[in-house]
Amino acid sequence: MRIPFVNRNEEIEYLLKLASQGVRIPLFIYGPEGCGKTRLLEELNSILRSKNFVSLYIDAKEYSIEQAIRGSSREFVDLLLDIASDITEPFGKVFIKLISKIINEYERRYRFKGKKLVLLVDEVVEGIGFENIERYTKILYDLA
Repeated sequence: MRIPFVNRNEEIEYLLKLASQGVRIPLFIYGPEGCGKTRLLEELNSILRSKNFVSLYIDAKEYSIEQAIRGSSREFVDLLLDIASDITEPFGKVFIKLISKIINEYERRYRFKGKKLVLLVDEVVEGIGFENIERYTKILYDLA
């Protein structure tokens, strides 16, 4: 059952504004378990994909690529299945090792065509471990 998306328009508008401006620093969304962070990112991903963005949603704790990037474009699913089909650890750990390769390969295959790339990484703490968040954030920051 999909949880309805309600009363989060202010947050969505703010995040869309940041994406439109091309804010190039990682943004960490936190809150207690069950407060709607995942649902917020899923809704944002859907809206971004309907606009002029290339959006990649990643559930960092998943082991299955299809589950880890559910809601992402078919191009990203195909690309990631080619690059990292036999993962044996949470996808968040694999993703951060391959992020540059993933972005370069996407550009080579499909071209961004003037679209901005937005990476939405969910369940970071569970997927990579609290002790690795600083390194993960630095890698993403250095990509920008």
